[in-house]
Amino acid sequence: MVPVPEYSFLILLPVLRQIYQTLGSKPAEQGGILGIADGVISRFYYDVEGLCSERDYYPDIKSISKVIKEWGNEGVSFCGIVHSHHPSARLLSSKDIDFGRAILRMNPSLNSVFFPLVFSVADNTEYEFIPYVIDEKSVSIASIRFSNQI
Repeated sequence: MVPVPEYSFLILLPVLRQIYQTLGSKPAEQGGILGIADGVISRFYYDVEGLCSERDYYPDIKSISKVIKEWGNEGVSFCGIVHSHHPSARLLSSKDIDFGRAILRMNPSLNSVFFPLVFSVADNTEYEFIPYVIDEKSVSIASIRFSNQI
């Protein structure tokens, strides 16, 4: 029997397209944040100000905090960070996991943080989206569904 994923997300297709057009078409180690409303991941913000090197992506906390506040005024909550890795790094790094758990500690209303990895066509690989989720005890892969509308 195949285990049922503990976490499940519904993502709007336009959000997935935005991720592909940014993270999925640029060299690895770029990122952004995801927003959820009424149980649907409906927002993506590409972190153009983030610090990107060949090995790491560091979010620009100032710009991301501003976006999260704007989203909050619109009824959208932060639910995760999506970023790209090099094709050989298919798992979340220990830094990724530590950062995800730090987000949870700073946001007690969150039980988990959606932390997908993207692999970019710019890195000579096929585009891929792996829907990792981090909680206080584990890292798992979520079940995801896509929709054109809410």
